[in-house]
Amino acid sequence: MGLIDCINEGVKVLDSAVLSAEAIKTEAERAEAYCGPVRKAMDTLRRCCDSAEAVVDCYDWPMPTYTDLLHRI
Repeated sequence: MGLIDCINEGVKVLDSAVLSAEAIKTEAERAEAYCGPVRKAMDTLRRCCDSAEAVVDCYDWPMPTYTDLLHRI
């Protein structure tokens, strides 16, 4: 799977996890959903985005990189 496919799939999974979490009525169970499936989906998507950041030229990357955030802003 390529990086774009990885990111697209990750966004779909994250959207689905958030929608499922938001449908939960009790706050405690909703919090568990955010700490479980939503966080897992976010972690997976982040790995894809981190990999993309490493191969895309800095002039084409549309947002600050981690290096920019830590050392240049």
